[in-house]
Amino acid sequence: MSIKEQFEQTEKLYHFTSFDTAMKIIESNRLKFGRLNNMNDIHENDKIVFVDAKGQPIDKFPSDVLDALHDEIYKYRQISLSIDSKDEKKQGFDLHQMWGLYADKGEGVCLVFDKKELEKNFEKVNIHRKRVNYRKTKKLESFFISDSQKTEEVQAEIKKHVSHIFFHKRKEWEHEQEYRLLKRCPLVTREEYLLLGHALKFVILSSKLQNIDEVLYYKKIKDIKEKVDKVEKARNIGKKGRIPILVYGNGLFDYALCTEGGEEGLWNSKEGYNVMCTIKMETKYTKEELMRFSNEELLKITKDRAIDFHLNNSRLAQLCVNDLQGFDCENSLFYTRTGIKILLQDVDYIEVS
Repeated sequence: MSIKEQFEQTEKLYHFTSFDTAMKIIESNRLKFGRLNNMNDIHENDKIVFVDAKGQPIDKFPSDVLDALHDEIYKYRQISLSIDSKDEKKQGFDLHQMWGLYADKGEGVCLVFDKKELEKNFEKVNIHRKRVNYRKTKKLESFFISDSQKTEEVQAEIKKHVSHIFFHKRKEWEHEQEYRLLKRCPLVTREEYLLLGHALKFVILSSKLQNIDEVLYYKKIKDIKEKVDKVEKARNIGKKGRIPILVYGNGLFDYALCTEGGEEGLWNSKEGYNVMCTIKMETKYTKEELMRFSNEELLKITKDRAIDFHLNNSRLAQLCVNDLQGFDCENSLFYTRTGIKILLQDVDYIEVS
């Protein structure tokens, strides 16, 4: 089975993180449950906004009940993952804000888990899991509706309303496409982890790093491979290299996902999964390649990028972002905002970044 077929046939969950954290996850083969007060949404730790069944405000609750509610809610911890959208129009790895916010501004990693494999590890522990529901609201919501004002009934009340308390967020967070794992952790001083088993199936890097520092980019690929091989050897898995490394980022025209060397394309933003993507994650184009592109395609390749023109006479013309104004198809030349003109026939190859 090809890597593309493996990827398409896997029901996936995604975890965006820094490179160093990804290496620790691979080595330990586990994910850490996070505390509510460390979440990105400032109201994740506002779960103690309560009304009773009649809509009475928080000050109607006895103080001992409020303390019990507070203590019980903070026993719950979560792991936040991303998932493909329900209509499959937005893939879970194709979320630019997630790359920016959680994966070190594109220089980190997206770990891809097999959802069914991951759920095998839920059998031994009681884990709630579902997609987060996003709602548009102008007011701070009440997260808990209680019919009880007895401290001994607080735990049962929260268990009954887990979905309402922990699986709703405001609509402005819907770009995360979050799939949440939730666990009650009675010992608040102890860290809790989820064992991954064989759930990790792919590691995705962004092509941004390759454009910035190609040496570091290939070093990271090497480090990931060595870490995976070391872990598999220690566990006597015996199937070396079972976790492919993929690259996500700029293709020629849109965004694409392919194997690390560009040999196999898995997806592109223009065609989705319907067509094999043959676009390699390269930034270097020869004159012969450029001549095959239409005017529109050339503009897509070069728009908002810094460009190095390597000319036939070994001269180098470097243009900053936004210097290039367009391509004159009739006269076969690039022209800039500063009046510089570069004939296509004089170009040996270009590099874009």
